[in-house]
Amino acid sequence: MQFPLKFSFKILGLAPQIYVYDGSGAEVFYVKQKLFKLKEDIAVFRTSAQTDEVARIKADRIMDFSASYHFHVGDAVIGAVSRKGMRSIFKAEYHVLDETDVHQLTITEDSALVKVVDGLVGGIPLIGFLLAMFINPSYTVKDLDGKALYQVKKMPAFFEGKFELHKLADDTPELIEQRSMLAVMMMLLLERTRG
Repeated sequence: MQFPLKFSFKILGLAPQIYVYDGSGAEVFYVKQKLFKLKEDIAVFRTSAQTDEVARIKADRIMDFSASYHFHVGDAVIGAVSRKGMRSIFKAEYHVLDETDVHQLTITEDSALVKVVDGLVGGIPLIGFLLAMFINPSYTVKDLDGKALYQVKKMPAFFEGKFELHKLADDTPELIEQRSMLAVMMMLLLERTRG
């Protein structure tokens, strides 16, 4: 994959869908979340043609603030991501787990101030919509030693969500990259209405 990856989804769409393009503009993933599911089961495809399923992201429980979302590739579970409940109120934080549910990576919001301001003005009609152009959260994926591997930035856009994923470390193992991509996709589905 050629970085940065560009994530795009329609804000006004009924069923959340994410289109992912690489730095050359080629479609590399398509994520489709079904509506009205009590327990999340999200399909990740190679393209929007939906013919080549890459992975599934499945919640471990019904609609819970701190649910874990497991990554299924074929018959194997290769990891999971879980939102850290109370910590995520002031600053979004997610833990990326390996296949044995051991904490491996952390995704944290870079600025608590952005989250607070977004929470205060986001619900105000018209003003919240206009300020969404200027309130653009960013998130960093780090390993347990604090090394930054990826950064996700929300880009200004009306009527759709646009994010860019930048690779910060060149020596990331393939399995860590795969877990990171799936974790970022799930995080964006949970955080997409912000900013």
